Amino acid sequence: MDTKTTRNLVVLIAVVALVVIGLSVLSSLLTSVVPVVITALVAFVLGRMSANVGLRDVIQRLRKPASKPAEASAQKPAKAKARTPESAVQTPPKQAEKPVQPATEAETDEDIDFKVKTVGDVLAESRRLEDEVAKRNTAYDPTAAIEERRRRLLGDQSGDQ
Repeated sequence: MDTKTTRNLVVLIAVVALVVIGLSVLSSLLTSVVPVVITALVAFVLGRMSANVGLRDVIQRLRKPASKPAEASAQKPAKAKARTPESAVQTPPKQAEKPVQPATEAETDEDIDFKVKTVGDVLAESRRLEDEVAKRNTAYDPTAAIEERRRRLLGDQSGDQ
C-alpha cells in the first residue's frame, strides 16, 4: 500500500470515529434536554393561562354546589342554535383585562375561618404534646402491648393452640 492511501484510510477511520462519537453525544443531549424543554414549555403555557386566576376564586368555585343534571340537560337545548354564516364571521368583542386588586379587609375577614396562633400558643401546645408523649413513654409496657395486640388480632381465641 502506498503511504498516501494509508494516510487516507487512517483519516477516513478517524472521521468515522468522530462522527460516531458526535452522534452519541448528540443523542445523549437530546434524551436529556428535550424532556426539560417540553416541561418548560408546558409550565410556561400553564403559567400564562392561570396568570389572572387566583386560588381564592378557584376555592370559591369549588365550594358552590354543582347544578343538578336535569337542570343542565334543560339548559343545553336552549343554548344550542344553528350557526348561520353571518354569526360565524362575527367575532366577540374583546374585554379589557382588569388589573388584579388586593382584597379589602372586609372581603378577607369573611373568607378566613381560622385563628392565627401566636408564638405563646404554639409553645404551649408543643409543651402539652411533649408532656403527653413523655407520659405515654413512661407508662409503656412492651409485654402488655404485645398482649393487647394479640387480643385485638385474635379476638376471643386464646394464644394456646
